[in-house]
Amino acid sequence: VTVMKNGTPGQFFCQLSAGNSEELKIIENLSNMAFESRICPPVIGQGVLARWEGRWCRATVLEGGRSGWRCELVDYGQVVVLAALEMADIPPSVLEMPALSVCCTLASVKERDWSEVAREDWEK
Repeated sequence: VTVMKNGTPGQFFCQLSAGNSEELKIIENLSNMAFESRICPPVIGQGVLARWEGRWCRATVLEGGRSGWRCELVDYGQVVVLAALEMADIPPSVLEMPALSVCCTLASVKERDWSEVAREDWEK
């Protein structure tokens, strides 16, 4: 298990590193595949491929707005805002695979506004 960055003790994501190695290979190879960008806007809750940091990642559409579409990258625990052109239809075989990241919290830690210093300490 790897603790992902950009979290707080109140809520963070862990990425599962063990599991079906065939599924991991398929997900890792997404960035080498060519996909056509979407022409139609996505639907809230829809699974899509999202182009993030130069690679295709599996994502769930959370909401849409003027600045773009908020999507959760299900294998990284990141929430990003993307243009519709940075999304593609997800192949059904990839859609069926379980997410590789899990939302976690520490026991007895309540969610609150964490200072920048506290966030930096947490990421160490």
